[in-house]
Amino acid sequence: MGSLAARAAASAGAAVAVANRSADGARTLATSTGARLEGFDPGVGIGSYIGIIVALAGPWSIGAETANALARSETVVVDLSVPAALPVGLAEILGRRLTTADALALADAGPAPRDGSATRLDALVDRTTVEFLDWLRRRDGRAAAAALVEHADRERETELAALWRRLPDLKPEARLAIEAMTQHLATRLLREPLERLGRDVDGRDERAVRDLFAL
Repeated sequence: MGSLAARAAASAGAAVAVANRSADGARTLATSTGARLEGFDPGVGIGSYIGIIVALAGPWSIGAETANALARSETVVVDLSVPAALPVGLAEILGRRLTTADALALADAGPAPRDGSATRLDALVDRTTVEFLDWLRRRDGRAAAAALVEHADRERETELAALWRRLPDLKPEARLAIEAMTQHLATRLLREPLERLGRDVDGRDERAVRDLFAL
């Protein structure tokens, strides 16, 4: 959800900063979205943001400096984590500036007065939710694609192992050339099925692939 939110905000023209418990994860997301990096516990600088989206598996562990700066700011916070990641005390201080996943699920459909920043943030949440639901609908196809690639790799490795046993004196460079050729061939053969799975919207291609390859 955090990745989807960052991509949606960046594509909408917002200036985005990303933070992650993993430095490598943060750099990867920042590179792919054009965002800048922010510390996971940013301190007083947190108050400079119009809005913050929190999407964590577990609590948002921040220090007192960060929590106090956020409490004093006018920053709007959307906590999409389930269960909520924000500390309970901070959530109570933020009050109406905090929206949780539970609140979004139970929100009244009627219009409510909002300031401009909250409205923009709501639109971002709506867009991110749509993208997440689309991702969720396609996850069976992605699982089938991963299973198909794994199946092809197992079969390829089995055949190569049999070949090495028949040709024990094969030179290392010849082995490398054969392995590269088989990998290239497998990639070419799988290209069309994988593309079909990527376009599959009703699950028919996913079911056909699983039946054909006994996945």
